[in-house]
Amino acid sequence: MRKSKSSIEMIRLLLDYGTLTLSELARLSGYSRSWAWKSVRRLASDGVVTIEKRGGTLIVRPSSEAYKHLLRVGILRATEYPYILPFIKKLRNIFANVELVVYDEAFQLAFDIALGKVHLGMAPAVSHLLTHRISGGLSYIIAGGSGGGAGIIEGPSGEGHITTMASSMEFCAELEGLPFPRKYARSGDEILGSVESGNAKYGVLWQPYLTIAKRRGLKTRECDLPFCCVLGANRALLDKADAIRKLFAESIREVRRKLSDPLLAESYSRIIGFDKHLVRESLNSYVFYEEPPRELLRQYWNTLREVAFPERALREAVL
Repeated sequence: MRKSKSSIEMIRLLLDYGTLTLSELARLSGYSRSWAWKSVRRLASDGVVTIEKRGGTLIVRPSSEAYKHLLRVGILRATEYPYILPFIKKLRNIFANVELVVYDEAFQLAFDIALGKVHLGMAPAVSHLLTHRISGGLSYIIAGGSGGGAGIIEGPSGEGHITTMASSMEFCAELEGLPFPRKYARSGDEILGSVESGNAKYGVLWQPYLTIAKRRGLKTRECDLPFCCVLGANRALLDKADAIRKLFAESIREVRRKLSDPLLAESYSRIIGFDKHLVRESLNSYVFYEEPPRELLRQYWNTLREVAFPERALREAVL
């Protein structure tokens, strides 16, 4: 059942913040406290939120059923998910409201899936695996995704390399044996800027940042990533995993037939905020697969473990 605009805004804010007082919810949504209270009571009667009275304060939280009224799908700011366009469209045939959220950091996206801030998301396999473990099974890998589309850039000066933590890019750094120290960034722009400024000699980047680096005159070489991002889901969606997996596989097959269609690159470029020509050029960097790459995960398990929980973590984490 479709909810009113005000109700959807309430759900969105609760998914973002996790817990809000009624007064905070009213202020952030721009509605009066009485209007917010009416919306919250309706949502509570539908099982979408929970309300707790603490002293004279009303505390509102999203429930695990929130996805039934607002399903949020996360992707990284990368060119590897052209199939997200038909996938979102197909999901709207099942869920009342679906919205897409674009992230710059892989592990944050994977962690937000476990927290229920987003319900489905394309994130590196290693990020999903680590999040599943530390969250006690609040998220799972349920479908395939993309492979390839990553590489190493080299700047004129600096030492060591920079990458993103617990990601496919750190997996690439391990496979390639890049020189230490290893530094961490929170976005592709930060990695690119660090190498250009000499803060690091090497950077590990995904498309289209890799192509951007090449256009700026930096040395680049591809990293032979056997797998990259896969579809993860919050535990609340497990009873719908088979249906979602089927829609995802259909979307992969549909996009394989349309990769050369300029309208695909143009539509996708608006989502991730890159030039359509850059997106179109980058789309050929990937392979797409419908099912989770189980055998490849087993084959590279030792490297994945080193990325998820490196030996140096004790030295780096304890002050």
